[in-house]
Amino acid sequence: MPFKFLAQEKELCQTATFIDVDYRQLMLKKCEVVANTEKLRDVVPDMELLKDPKEVVLKSEKYVALACDLQRIQDLERAMRQVVNPQDEDVSVLYIAEVSITYMDAAAADTLIKWTSSFIPGSFYNSSVKIPTHTYRPILLIGTVFTGWAGSSIRQHNAQALCQAPEST
Repeated sequence: MPFKFLAQEKELCQTATFIDVDYRQLMLKKCEVVANTEKLRDVVPDMELLKDPKEVVLKSEKYVALACDLQRIQDLERAMRQVVNPQDEDVSVLYIAEVSITYMDAAAADTLIKWTSSFIPGSFYNSSVKIPTHTYRPILLIGTVFTGWAGSSIRQHNAQALCQAPEST
């Protein structure tokens, strides 16, 4: 999702930074795909793939990849503080959960959603992805945080864009 927005909605993303959070093994694989895919590298040409990553696996001005279990809130907060200052009044956030909280138990999902309102208050959007019946298998972003959105009109635009699923053939 971040790469689609960065490639197709450049004006909309001028002040946005996408922070992608996923389990460590999945994030390492995802970053390997980004590093080895020219079209994705072109979207974030300043990317730095860290050699011995702890939480921050990949950094660029527009995209950051964090390896973290969303159920471990203290680890998540520590990782997030490495890339965003929760005291910065100019930061606004749209938290998007793609499938991630669907598979959490209810208490863990509630804790995560509650944490988002205390870390940097923003809007929370829960998206579940319908996997098409054909062989196309999307790379799912499990917990993407968008920072730097200006104004509430962006929320409507994002909700419309996020709801446009690829048509199955």
